[in-house]
Amino acid sequence: MKRILETINAIVLLVMFIMVMITVVFRNVLRMPASWSQELSEYIFVFLVFVGSAAIMKEEKHISIDTVVFQLPAKAQRIVRVIGRLLIAPFLGVMIFGSFHNIGATWNNYLPTVPWFRIGIIYVVVLVSAILMAFYLVVNLIQDLRGRYHTDINIMGTDLHELGEEANQ
Repeated sequence: MKRILETINAIVLLVMFIMVMITVVFRNVLRMPASWSQELSEYIFVFLVFVGSAAIMKEEKHISIDTVVFQLPAKAQRIVRVIGRLLIAPFLGVMIFGSFHNIGATWNNYLPTVPWFRIGIIYVVVLVSAILMAFYLVVNLIQDLRGRYHTDINIMGTDLHELGEEANQ
C-alpha cells in the first residue's frame, strides 16, 4: 500500500510541477495571468501533503523531536510511543469525521477559476488519507503492545544502529 501511495504522490508531484510551469509560461511569456493553474496547483499541493502523510505514517517517519526519547530505556520508549499514538488518535478521528461532513457540504461547490473541479474532492483525499493514517496508527500500536514494533533510529538517512556497530569494530 505504501508503494501505491508513493507512486500516486510521484504522479501528483509531476502534475503540480506541470501546473506551476504553465503558470510561469502564461504569466511571463504570454503576459496573461492564468489564475486557474495557480489555484489548481494549490489544491494539488494539499493532495500531495495528505497522501504523503498517509504514506509515511506506516513507518512513523513524520518530523519529530525524539532525541530525549531515544535516550530512555527500551520499555520507557515503548510507553512514550504508545502515549504518543493515543494522543494522535483523537486528532485523526476529528479529521475523519470532519472531512466526511465537509465532503457533503462542499460537493456541489466548484473552484471559481476551474469550474470542473469540485472542492469536495479535496475532502475525499483528506478522508482517505486520515483513514489510512488511522489504520497504520492502529497497526503500529498493536505491534508495539505485542513487542514486535521495530524502531529505526536514523539521522538524515543514516541508521544510528549501524554507526554504533562501526564504532565497536
